[in-house]
Amino acid sequence: MKQNLSNQINLLEAKTHFSDLIQRVQDGEQITICKHNTPVANIITQKPKMDNIVKQIREFHKGKTLELLIL
Repeated sequence: MKQNLSNQINLLEAKTHFSDLIQRVQDGEQITICKHNTPVANIITQKPKMDNIVKQIREFHKGKTLELLIL
């Protein structure tokens, strides 16, 4: 399958290489499917990449400390 820098792919090529497109999306790409050169759908990941989740958690906790809890 030909790599397209704009991440746009025609419908026939998308049908032919759907598994490859899913892998690319899992790797972080967003794919736009076009019909007659008109964008009709986007394929995006449902889950953010784990690195992004870890980064967001670290940013959230930056500057925060745990207070001593006495039971």
